[in-house]
Amino acid sequence: MTSNEPHRARSPLHDERGSALVMSLTASVLLVALGSALILIAMTETAISAQAARASQLLSIADAAVERAVAELDARSDWNGALSGADPGSLTDGPPEGVREAGGTRVDLTAETAAIQAASAARLFGGNNPAWQLFIWAPAGRLLESQEHAYAAVWVGDDPAERDDNPFEDGVADAGGGVMLVAAQAFGAGGARRAVEVVVERRRSRPARIITRHEVR
Repeated sequence: MTSNEPHRARSPLHDERGSALVMSLTASVLLVALGSALILIAMTETAISAQAARASQLLSIADAAVERAVAELDARSDWNGALSGADPGSLTDGPPEGVREAGGTRVDLTAETAAIQAASAARLFGGNNPAWQLFIWAPAGRLLESQEHAYAAVWVGDDPAERDDNPFEDGVADAGGGVMLVAAQAFGAGGARRAVEVVVERRRSRPARIITRHEVR
């Protein structure tokens, strides 16, 4: 039986328009995906750059804190007051314990001192292990005016190479005297921090000088 309806052939132009539409939609999706990927890459690179800049700033603060501490130590006739904690530096903001906040940065001085002391205990120098004392602790803006959103702290400790078994007093020169450890940390927002440890030496009335420095990771 034959149909009374006339046979209608599919127009080639209609097929081309449908294919073009599919290709156009596919290209749009790919362009959106590519644009999103480029935006994500740009955002990631910006965040990495900002983090690197923040880390560099914190390291500069730690170094500035070390320089301030060394200058103050050099001005003293002896270092026993610093080593015992009885006579800290001039840059402080209250007692050497408790929590501090500076521009959104929160620092627990008690916990930080305990942590640096615990790390020192692993040095296995017995009675000559440093008994770290806070020497400088204050908002970093008091060191570097542009860094008001960070906090700086400096601890001092006796040279573990001494042989007097007394970490609260600087020994005589021939037993390791005239040498002190200085550890500085700079704290930033979001838990960021940088730490530097140096060895300071003062011999025969010469100015105190840094003989070794390393960044603590």
